[in-house]
Amino acid sequence: LSADRYRDIFKRGRFLLRDGRVRIRILENGGNTARIGVIVPKKGNRLAVRRNRIKRLVRDYFRLTRTHLKSVDIIVHVTGAVADEDLMRILGQSMKSLIEE
Repeated sequence: LSADRYRDIFKRGRFLLRDGRVRIRILENGGNTARIGVIVPKKGNRLAVRRNRIKRLVRDYFRLTRTHLKSVDIIVHVTGAVADEDLMRILGQSMKSLIEE
């Protein structure tokens, strides 16, 4: 996602989930595929290794479910420390509502 698209999602998008340290915002994109952006600031996750692992887990989950999702732009904002298992549980719960049938 581009910087302008991030700004647009923050202005006009809606929260899909606000679960403690994980926030997910979405906005319809009018295209034919879902897109994702991941924000993991240094404040809650000091180690670069940990920040990169969180990003990798989110992108991998998205890659596996992308074909089933509606055409939306998604921003996953991790604001603090979160365990891998909790992150995957949160992603699973939130993405269920975006799956096309």
